[in-house]
Order: sequence, then structure tokens, then C-alpha cells
Amino acid sequence: KGIVIKTSSFTKDFLKELLESIKTTYPIHIVDDDNGFELKGIEVGKDIFDEFVFLSDTCVIHDNSFFDEMFATDGGIEFSPNFLSFLGKYDSTVLKEIGVPEIKSKRHGVQLEFEWTTKYKKADKNLKKFHTMLPSDTFIFEKIW
Repeated sequence: KGIVIKTSSFTKDFLKELLESIKTTYPIHIVDDDNGFELKGIEVGKDIFDEFVFLSDTCVIHDNSFFDEMFATDGGIEFSPNFLSFLGKYDSTVLKEIGVPEIKSKRHGVQLEFEWTTKYKKADKNLKKFHTMLPSDTFIFEKIW
């Protein structure tokens, strides 16, 4: 069980705020890569942890009990409809079964954000939804479980 954070030289300025917001004993692994986009972090995470929460360096954690809640639940968890921005908890057994594709461009990454996450959702029989609606969607935060 652990936390994987994807960063790059383009977004690294956000990383400090995220790391300062995380107060947990779960191990954190940072993937710093300019070419692999989000799926590079997921690819690395599947080889390190049996299950992990994937975050972008632009996230901020407001309630650290979030991690305990995620790891108390079996299977993957999509944080938003269709794993928007690939954010979620992943089961490495499922990832090894379906594979993690290499993103060739940002456009390809956006395409995989819908195609590959749909494949993951079909393969993870324990998948749950933890939709924290983003302010851009509702202007409020709400937890749907």
C-alpha cells in the first residue's frame, strides 16, 4: 500500500504544496518524468505496491483520513467519473493483467484517459466509486460513496 505522485519539470512547482498537505505513514513514491505523462506513474506504481493511490502533483489533500479510507477498501477506486486525470486507487494485480500502455503524446494520453480507464473499470471486479466532484463541476465538494 502506498501513494504514487507523478510530477515533471513542467509541474514540479506544485509538488511542494502537495507533499506538505500529506500527513500519513503510507510510503510515498514520486515519479519524475517529462515524457511518460500520468500513466508512467501508474506503470511504476504497479511494480512497487500491491495497491496504490495515484495523485498528480497538482493535487492537495485536505483530509488525510482519506488515505485510510481508500486502503480499507478492496479493489480500485475511481475518484471521479472515468478516472478523470487518471486519479484514483489502483489494484496492481488488475494492472498487471491488463497492462499499462505507454503514452506517445498528450493527445494520446487524453484518448487513453477514456479508453484505457474503461478497460481498467471492466477488469477490476471490486471497483468502487469515490466521486469527489471537482469545483469546476459543481462549485462545491461532495462525497458520493
